[in-house]
Amino acid sequence: MVKTAETRNHAVHPDPTLEPIHAWFERQGWTPLPFQQTTWEAYLEGRSGLIQVPTGSGKTFAAVMGPIA
Repeated sequence: MVKTAETRNHAVHPDPTLEPIHAWFERQGWTPLPFQQTTWEAYLEGRSGLIQVPTGSGKTFAAVMGPIA
């Protein structure tokens, strides 16, 4: 069975701690994927978990950007 994280409304209430990450993504011409945003928010809340998505899907940015924030 595949379990997915809940999706939140990030556009309305973005976490200000993540603004530098969103700005960096924007400078690259990218938009964070929902699972990346959820991962960053979970990290900031002190939660841990497992990221399981296909190769080339953005796992590294999901895992690394939370601690950088």
